[in-house]
Formats: sequence, structure tokens, C-alpha cells
Amino acid sequence: MSWTWFLNELKNAIGSHEDCMIISDRHLGIKVAMEKVYPNVPHGYCVFHTAQNIKKDYKRKDVSLLFKQAWKAYRKSEFKEAMLEMMKVNRVAFEELMNVGPERWSRAYSPVRGYRLMTSSIAKSMNSCLVHARQMPITTMIEFIRDMLQKWFYKHRTKAEKTQTQLTP
Repeated sequence: MSWTWFLNELKNAIGSHEDCMIISDRHLGIKVAMEKVYPNVPHGYCVFHTAQNIKKDYKRKDVSLLFKQAWKAYRKSEFKEAMLEMMKVNRVAFEELMNVGPERWSRAYSPVRGYRLMTSSIAKSMNSCLVHARQMPITTMIEFIRDMLQKWFYKHRTKAEKTQTQLTP
């Protein structure tokens, strides 16, 4: 699949919004396509994938815990504290993460406010909803998914239309 094609289609569908950030794994093709299609949109890296790579590459629980502490920090001072500790524990891991750029994976240095909300992969949410549907024939399962999403979107749109304030409930 061409990431450039995909991102062009995404841009045609949703445009380029202020306070938008695209999160992905560190696939080189995505990075190159982002530079072409969304040159002014920040490109962040999925902390789940980054954490998995840290576990695999460094095989140290303390490094993984310090990474988690750093990416979850809201304040730059908390981020710096965790990263200074990581530098003491494993300088190579520290340097790799700093070279990637904290603005790509941390709350404290995120260039957009929306990225300060960290959520788990949507795939996990969908999988938990589709436990029973996986046993269905493919066309029945697709119809089940369409129906489920349609209900979700209707429910959220109806709720949003009733909102009278700038903050969501």
C-alpha cells in the first residue's frame, strides 16, 4: 500500500485542521509520506509501539517504567526528572528517545493540545466489541460492524448536538 496515496485520501476526506497531529508507528514510508502530504502537521509516534520496542531492545523493566513515566508526564519538569533518571540507568535508551524528539511521543512536549490525551489503540476497543462477531460469516460480521458503528455515531452526534458549552461532558 502506498502511504502517500492513503494520506492524500485522508487529506481529501478530512482536510488539515489546526491542532491536528497524526500518530503512527515509526515506519519510514509513513514518515516520507507525511513530509509530502502533511508537511505542516506534526507527526507523532505511537507510545504503545515505542514502549514495545523499548522492552524488546533494552530488556530492562526500569527503562520501560522510566519511559512510561516520561511520556505520561504533563509537566516538563516531571518529564526531565524521568529522563535524567533514564540517562543514569541507560544512556543509549535516553539518547535514542531524545534523538527521536520528545515532541513526537510525550505529553509534556506535544506541539498540539489534543495529543495530551493518550488513548490505547482503537483496535483493542474494536476487538473487545467484536468477540462474538468473529464467529460470524464475513458478510454477517461486516454488517454487524456497520450497524454497531452507525449506532455509535448516531448516539454521539445526538449527544453533541445537545451540548450547550464549549467543554464536552
